[in-house]
Amino acid sequence: MAVVVPTYRRPAELQKCLQAIEGQNSPPDEILVVHRAVGDPETEAVATGWASQPGLTARRIVTVDRPGQVAAMEAGVRAAVSAIIVFLDDDVRIRPDWIERCLQHYRNPRVVGVGGRDAVHDRWSATYTPRARVGQISWFGRVSGNHHRGFGVARPVDVLKGANMSLRREYCVFDHRLQGAGSQIHNDSHLCLQARKRGGVIMYDPNCVADHYPAQRHDEDQRGAPSRGAISSVVHNEVYMMLTYLRWWQKGPFLLYTFLVGHRGSWAVLRWLSGYVSGERISVTDQLVPSYQGKVRGLRTWLTTIRKSA
Repeated sequence: MAVVVPTYRRPAELQKCLQAIEGQNSPPDEILVVHRAVGDPETEAVATGWASQPGLTARRIVTVDRPGQVAAMEAGVRAAVSAIIVFLDDDVRIRPDWIERCLQHYRNPRVVGVGGRDAVHDRWSATYTPRARVGQISWFGRVSGNHHRGFGVARPVDVLKGANMSLRREYCVFDHRLQGAGSQIHNDSHLCLQARKRGGVIMYDPNCVADHYPAQRHDEDQRGAPSRGAISSVVHNEVYMMLTYLRWWQKGPFLLYTFLVGHRGSWAVLRWLSGYVSGERISVTDQLVPSYQGKVRGLRTWLTTIRKSA
Protein backbone atom coordinates (compact mmCIF):
# COMPACT_ATOMS: atom_id res chain seq x y z
CA MET A 1 0.00 0.00 0.00
CA ALA A 2 1.17 3.50 -0.91
CA VAL A 3 -0.08 6.72 0.70
CA VAL A 4 -0.14 9.76 -1.58
CA VAL A 5 -0.40 13.20 0.06
CA PRO A 6 -0.87 16.12 -2.34
CA THR A 7 0.01 19.35 -0.55
CA TYR A 8 0.26 23.05 -1.25
CA ARG A 9 1.32 25.82 1.15
CA ARG A 10 0.24 24.02 4.33
CA PRO A 11 3.57 22.86 5.83
CA ALA A 12 2.37 22.69 9.46
CA GLU A 13 -0.62 20.53 8.53
CA LEU A 14 1.60 18.34 6.34
CA GLN A 15 3.94 17.58 9.24
CA LYS A 16 1.06 16.39 11.44
CA CYS A 17 -0.42 14.36 8.60
CA LEU A 18 2.88 12.55 8.02
CA GLN A 19 3.30 11.86 11.74
CA ALA A 20 -0.11 10.19 11.80
CA ILE A 21 0.73 8.04 8.78
CA GLU A 22 3.96 6.87 10.36
CA GLY A 23 2.17 6.07 13.62
CA GLN A 24 0.00 3.39 12.02
CA ASN A 25 -0.35 -0.06 13.56
CA SER A 26 0.25 -1.41 10.04
CA PRO A 27 2.61 1.03 8.31
CA PRO A 28 2.25 1.48 4.53
CA ASP A 29 4.96 0.36 2.14
CA GLU A 30 5.37 3.82 0.64
CA ILE A 31 4.59 7.42 1.54
CA LEU A 32 4.70 9.96 -1.28
CA VAL A 33 4.44 13.71 -0.74
CA VAL A 34 3.48 15.59 -3.90
CA HIS A 35 4.09 19.33 -4.04
CA ARG A 36 4.61 22.10 -6.58
CA ALA A 37 8.04 22.32 -8.14
CA VAL A 38 8.17 26.09 -7.63
CA GLY A 39 6.41 28.68 -5.49
CA ASP A 40 6.11 26.74 -2.23
CA PRO A 41 9.51 26.79 -0.47
CA GLU A 42 8.06 26.13 3.02
CA THR A 43 6.46 22.85 1.92
CA GLU A 44 9.60 21.89 0.02
CA ALA A 45 11.69 22.39 3.17
CA VAL A 46 9.35 20.27 5.30
CA ALA A 47 9.18 17.51 2.69
CA THR A 48 12.95 17.45 2.18
CA GLY A 49 13.63 17.25 5.91
CA TRP A 50 11.06 14.48 6.35
CA ALA A 51 12.40 12.43 3.42
CA SER A 52 15.94 12.57 4.81
CA GLN A 53 14.97 10.96 8.09
CA PRO A 54 15.26 7.18 8.57
CA GLY A 55 12.07 5.17 8.78
CA LEU A 56 10.44 1.78 8.19
CA THR A 57 8.47 3.08 5.22
CA ALA A 58 9.89 4.18 1.86
CA ARG A 59 9.67 7.97 1.66
CA ARG A 60 9.47 9.80 -1.62
CA ILE A 61 9.01 13.36 -2.81
CA VAL A 62 7.24 13.99 -6.10
CA THR A 63 7.08 17.43 -7.70
CA VAL A 64 4.56 18.69 -10.26
CA ASP A 65 4.62 21.64 -12.63
CA ARG A 66 0.87 21.80 -13.20
CA PRO A 67 -1.43 23.24 -10.53
CA GLY A 68 -4.40 21.31 -9.23
CA GLN A 69 -5.13 18.29 -7.10
CA VAL A 70 -5.79 15.95 -10.03
CA ALA A 71 -2.31 16.55 -11.47
CA ALA A 72 -0.75 15.94 -8.05
CA MET A 73 -2.71 12.75 -7.43
CA GLU A 74 -1.88 11.39 -10.87
CA ALA A 75 1.83 12.14 -10.39
CA GLY A 76 1.75 10.31 -7.05
CA VAL A 77 0.18 7.23 -8.60
CA ARG A 78 2.76 7.17 -11.40
CA ALA A 79 5.61 7.34 -8.89
CA ALA A 80 4.18 4.65 -6.59
CA VAL A 81 4.75 0.93 -7.08
CA SER A 82 2.14 -0.49 -4.70
CA ALA A 83 -1.10 -2.18 -5.79
CA ILE A 84 -3.31 -0.10 -3.47
CA ILE A 85 -3.15 3.70 -3.42
CA VAL A 86 -4.38 5.79 -0.48
CA PHE A 87 -5.13 9.47 -1.05
CA LEU A 88 -5.06 11.77 1.97
CA ASP A 89 -5.61 15.49 2.25
CA ASP A 90 -2.72 17.16 4.05
CA ASP A 91 -5.06 18.51 6.76
CA VAL A 92 -6.20 15.09 7.98
CA ARG A 93 -4.64 12.80 10.57
CA ILE A 94 -5.61 9.17 10.22
CA ARG A 95 -6.04 7.26 13.46
CA PRO A 96 -3.60 4.41 14.23
CA ASP A 97 -5.84 1.60 12.93
CA TRP A 98 -6.92 3.31 9.68
CA ILE A 99 -4.67 1.36 7.30
CA GLU A 100 -5.18 -1.89 9.19
CA ARG A 101 -8.97 -1.63 8.89
CA CYS A 102 -8.78 -0.47 5.29
CA LEU A 103 -6.65 -3.41 4.16
CA GLN A 104 -9.11 -5.93 5.60
CA HIS A 105 -11.70 -4.95 3.01
CA TYR A 106 -9.31 -5.60 0.12
CA ARG A 107 -9.32 -9.30 0.97
CA ASN A 108 -12.50 -9.34 -1.11
CA PRO A 109 -11.31 -9.15 -4.75
CA ARG A 110 -14.53 -7.37 -5.78
CA VAL A 111 -13.69 -4.42 -3.54
CA VAL A 112 -11.78 -1.80 -5.53
CA GLY A 113 -12.08 1.22 -3.24
CA VAL A 114 -12.28 1.88 0.51
CA GLY A 115 -12.72 5.08 2.45
CA GLY A 116 -13.64 6.13 5.95
CA ARG A 117 -15.25 8.75 8.12
CA ASP A 118 -13.51 12.09 8.34
CA ALA A 119 -14.27 13.44 11.81
CA VAL A 120 -14.40 17.14 10.99
CA HIS A 121 -13.12 19.50 13.67
CA ASP A 122 -14.47 22.98 12.98
CA ARG A 123 -16.87 25.49 14.49
CA TRP A 124 -19.89 23.44 13.44
CA SER A 125 -18.64 20.12 14.86
CA ALA A 126 -21.23 20.05 17.65
CA THR A 127 -24.06 20.11 15.09
CA TYR A 128 -22.90 17.08 13.09
CA THR A 129 -25.50 14.49 14.03
CA PRO A 130 -24.98 10.88 12.81
CA ARG A 131 -26.46 9.91 9.46
CA ALA A 132 -27.11 6.43 8.08
CA ARG A 133 -27.26 7.50 4.42
CA VAL A 134 -23.70 8.17 3.27
CA GLY A 135 -22.16 8.46 -0.19
CA GLN A 136 -25.35 7.68 -2.11
CA ILE A 137 -26.65 9.14 -5.37
CA SER A 138 -30.42 9.32 -5.82
CA TRP A 139 -32.23 8.22 -8.99
CA PHE A 140 -32.32 11.85 -10.17
CA GLY A 141 -28.67 12.58 -9.40
CA ARG A 142 -28.65 14.20 -5.98
CA VAL A 143 -25.59 13.28 -3.92
CA SER A 144 -25.89 12.52 -0.20
CA GLY A 145 -22.37 12.95 1.16
CA ASN A 146 -22.38 12.85 4.97
CA HIS A 147 -19.06 10.97 5.08
CA HIS A 148 -18.21 12.89 8.26
CA ARG A 149 -21.46 11.76 9.90
CA GLY A 150 -21.51 8.05 9.10
CA PHE A 151 -21.90 5.35 11.73
CA GLY A 152 -22.54 1.62 11.97
CA VAL A 153 -20.99 -1.13 9.89
CA ALA A 154 -19.01 -0.93 6.67
CA ARG A 155 -21.19 -0.93 3.55
CA PRO A 156 -21.06 -0.36 -0.22
CA VAL A 157 -21.58 3.22 -1.39
CA ASP A 158 -21.59 5.14 -4.64
CA VAL A 159 -18.89 7.67 -3.76
CA LEU A 160 -16.20 8.29 -1.15
CA LYS A 161 -14.74 11.52 0.19
CA GLY A 162 -11.28 12.29 -1.10
CA ALA A 163 -9.97 13.48 2.25
CA ASN A 164 -9.31 9.82 3.11
CA MET A 165 -9.92 7.25 0.41
CA SER A 166 -8.12 4.43 -1.36
CA LEU A 167 -8.36 2.59 -4.67
CA ARG A 168 -6.73 -0.33 -6.37
CA ARG A 169 -4.08 1.08 -8.66
CA GLU A 170 -5.76 0.08 -11.92
CA TYR A 171 -8.85 2.08 -10.96
CA CYS A 172 -6.94 5.34 -10.49
CA VAL A 173 -8.11 6.79 -13.81
CA PHE A 174 -8.16 10.60 -13.79
CA ASP A 175 -10.30 12.88 -15.90
CA HIS A 176 -8.59 16.12 -16.95
CA ARG A 177 -11.86 17.63 -18.12
CA LEU A 178 -12.58 18.54 -14.51
CA GLN A 179 -12.24 22.24 -13.87
CA GLY A 180 -10.97 24.33 -10.98
CA ALA A 181 -7.85 26.24 -10.06
CA GLY A 182 -6.97 24.06 -7.08
CA SER A 183 -8.79 21.04 -5.75
CA GLN A 184 -11.07 20.31 -8.74
CA ILE A 185 -14.07 19.50 -6.56
CA HIS A 186 -15.77 16.16 -7.30
CA ASN A 187 -12.59 14.48 -8.56
CA ASP A 188 -13.08 11.89 -5.80
CA SER A 189 -16.62 11.13 -6.97
CA HIS A 190 -15.43 10.77 -10.56
CA LEU A 191 -12.85 8.19 -9.48
CA CYS A 192 -15.44 6.20 -7.56
CA LEU A 193 -18.11 6.30 -10.25
CA GLN A 194 -15.78 5.18 -13.01
CA ALA A 195 -14.65 2.31 -10.76
CA ARG A 196 -18.25 1.28 -10.11
CA LYS A 197 -19.04 1.50 -13.82
CA ARG A 198 -16.33 -1.10 -14.37
CA GLY A 199 -18.03 -3.43 -11.89
CA GLY A 200 -16.06 -2.65 -8.74
CA VAL A 201 -17.44 -2.33 -5.21
CA ILE A 202 -16.72 0.84 -3.22
CA MET A 203 -16.78 0.41 0.58
CA TYR A 204 -17.34 3.06 3.24
CA ASP A 205 -16.17 2.05 6.71
CA PRO A 206 -17.10 4.59 9.40
CA ASN A 207 -14.66 2.86 11.75
CA CYS A 208 -11.75 3.95 9.52
CA VAL A 209 -11.51 7.40 11.06
CA ALA A 210 -9.44 10.36 9.94
CA ASP A 211 -9.50 13.49 12.05
CA HIS A 212 -10.02 16.37 9.64
CA TYR A 213 -8.95 19.90 10.52
CA PRO A 214 -10.09 21.95 7.49
CA ALA A 215 -7.24 24.29 6.60
CA GLN A 216 -7.11 27.33 4.38
CA ARG A 217 -7.25 26.73 0.66
CA HIS A 218 -4.89 28.77 -1.47
CA ASP A 219 -7.09 29.05 -4.54
CA GLU A 220 -10.37 30.68 -5.56
CA ASP A 221 -12.47 27.98 -3.85
CA GLN A 222 -12.32 29.41 -0.34
CA ARG A 223 -14.24 27.52 2.34
CA GLY A 224 -17.53 29.29 3.00
CA ALA A 225 -16.89 32.04 0.46
CA PRO A 226 -16.05 30.61 -2.98
CA SER A 227 -15.61 33.01 -5.86
CA ARG A 228 -17.93 33.06 -8.85
CA GLY A 229 -15.32 31.20 -10.85
CA ALA A 230 -15.03 28.52 -8.17
CA ILE A 231 -18.81 28.04 -8.02
CA SER A 232 -18.97 27.70 -11.78
CA SER A 233 -16.17 25.11 -11.81
CA VAL A 234 -17.71 23.01 -9.03
CA VAL A 235 -21.11 22.98 -10.75
CA HIS A 236 -19.51 22.18 -14.11
CA ASN A 237 -17.81 19.16 -12.58
CA GLU A 238 -21.00 17.93 -10.94
CA VAL A 239 -23.11 18.23 -14.10
CA TYR A 240 -20.44 16.64 -16.29
CA MET A 241 -19.99 13.83 -13.77
CA MET A 242 -23.70 13.02 -13.48
CA LEU A 243 -24.32 13.05 -17.22
CA THR A 244 -21.29 10.80 -17.72
CA TYR A 245 -22.22 8.14 -15.18
CA LEU A 246 -25.99 8.20 -14.68
CA ARG A 247 -28.02 5.69 -16.69
CA TRP A 248 -29.79 6.98 -19.79
CA TRP A 249 -33.20 7.11 -18.07
CA GLN A 250 -31.77 9.15 -15.19
CA LYS A 251 -30.22 11.92 -17.30
CA GLY A 252 -33.52 13.67 -18.08
CA PRO A 253 -34.70 13.83 -14.44
CA PHE A 254 -31.23 15.04 -13.43
CA LEU A 255 -31.28 17.87 -15.96
CA LEU A 256 -34.71 18.97 -14.73
CA TYR A 257 -33.52 18.80 -11.14
CA THR A 258 -30.27 20.69 -11.68
CA PHE A 259 -31.66 23.41 -13.95
CA LEU A 260 -34.95 24.00 -12.11
CA VAL A 261 -34.51 22.92 -8.47
CA GLY A 262 -30.81 22.87 -7.57
CA HIS A 263 -29.22 22.66 -4.13
CA ARG A 264 -26.80 24.58 -1.94
CA GLY A 265 -23.66 25.14 -3.98
CA SER A 266 -25.44 24.45 -7.27
CA TRP A 267 -28.28 26.91 -7.12
CA ALA A 268 -31.25 27.01 -9.50
CA VAL A 269 -34.34 29.16 -9.67
CA LEU A 270 -36.53 27.13 -7.27
CA ARG A 271 -33.74 26.86 -4.70
CA TRP A 272 -33.20 30.61 -5.03
CA LEU A 273 -36.93 31.32 -4.55
CA SER A 274 -37.05 29.02 -1.53
CA GLY A 275 -34.12 30.86 0.00
CA TYR A 276 -35.72 34.22 -0.71
CA VAL A 277 -38.94 33.19 1.08
CA SER A 278 -37.08 31.74 4.09
CA GLY A 279 -34.79 34.76 4.41
CA GLU A 280 -31.64 33.06 3.12
CA ARG A 281 -29.59 35.55 1.14
CA ILE A 282 -28.60 33.96 -2.19
CA SER A 283 -26.92 36.45 -4.50
CA VAL A 284 -28.15 36.41 -8.09
CA THR A 285 -24.86 37.71 -9.51
CA ASP A 286 -22.45 35.91 -7.17
CA GLN A 287 -24.20 32.55 -6.74
CA LEU A 288 -27.18 31.95 -9.03
CA VAL A 289 -25.66 33.17 -12.29
CA PRO A 290 -22.29 31.35 -11.81
CA SER A 291 -24.26 28.18 -11.01
CA TYR A 292 -26.13 28.36 -14.29
CA GLN A 293 -22.93 29.14 -16.16
CA GLY A 294 -21.37 26.00 -14.67
CA LYS A 295 -24.43 23.89 -15.56
CA VAL A 296 -24.31 24.99 -19.20
CA ARG A 297 -20.56 24.41 -19.41
CA GLY A 298 -20.89 20.97 -17.81
CA LEU A 299 -23.56 20.02 -20.35
CA ARG A 300 -21.36 21.24 -23.20
CA THR A 301 -18.34 19.28 -21.90
CA TRP A 302 -20.41 16.10 -21.74
CA LEU A 303 -21.84 16.65 -25.25
CA THR A 304 -18.35 17.27 -26.62
CA THR A 305 -17.13 14.07 -24.99
CA ILE A 306 -20.02 12.11 -26.48
CA ARG A 307 -19.36 13.46 -29.98
CA LYS A 308 -15.64 12.61 -29.79
CA SER A 309 -16.37 9.06 -28.65
CA ALA A 310 -18.99 8.47 -31.37
